[in-house]
Amino acid sequence: MPVIMLCSLMPAYSWTEYGNIHYMDFDGDLMDEIVIKAKHGVGSGHYIEDMRIFKDKYPELELIFSIRTLDRYFGFESPNSYDVVSDVKFTEQTPENKGIRDIIVKSKKIYYKDEENKIVDKEEDLGIKIFKWNGKTFVESEIND
Repeated sequence: MPVIMLCSLMPAYSWTEYGNIHYMDFDGDLMDEIVIKAKHGVGSGHYIEDMRIFKDKYPELELIFSIRTLDRYFGFESPNSYDVVSDVKFTEQTPENKGIRDIIVKSKKIYYKDEENKIVDKEEDLGIKIFKWNGKTFVESEIND
């Protein structure tokens, strides 16, 4: 007797939307770096937004910093329905810091009670990270540096 198995597979999908491109000098060389924010659908129940900073080394771009600003898992029952949200700020350029900006990232994890991610259950502080220019790229440093 033949066995027939019916499988219901949820199709995986992926897409990227680029936007919010702007320019800012981060390393004090008076040449603007390129800041690109993007949104990515990375499959069923997962969505991310990120920010990348590139140095323009024509004809190529060199990635000098990358961070996820939103990492969302959705459509799952609590406690698996949550967002990791990161707020990114830049320090000001001053003569004392030779025009070099630091990147400050404050992150938190937001848990939801419902599958639609509308009712917040609790928030968890994930801390603050500071990234400093090392002459080639931005690296995480101690907060007291």
